Order: sequence, then structure tokens, then C-alpha cells
Amino acid sequence: MVKNLWGKTGDYQGIWYMSMAYIALNTTYIFLNKAAVKDICKKLGF
Repeated sequence: MVKNLWGKTGDYQGIWYMSMAYIALNTTYIFLNKAAVKDICKKLGF
């Protein structure tokens, strides 16, 4: 079950049902070190 971030739209009121295989094949994961994120934010002025 996947919740739609754009609100309750469509026949399923913002909830989609996808198989784990579909999600695994169509998802990109990005892992970042917490210290690196802080450093990047600092350099960008956030």
C-alpha cells in the first residue's frame, strides 16, 4: 500500500496498491551520511 502525497484523489482516495517486486524494480535509493548532508546544506546556505 502506497500513500499518495498529493492528497485524496482517484478511486482509492490517495492510496495505491503495488507489489514489492514493482517497487523494488522502479525505486531509487540514495543513502547519505548525516554529517555530509549538514556540510552540503551549510555550503548551499540552508
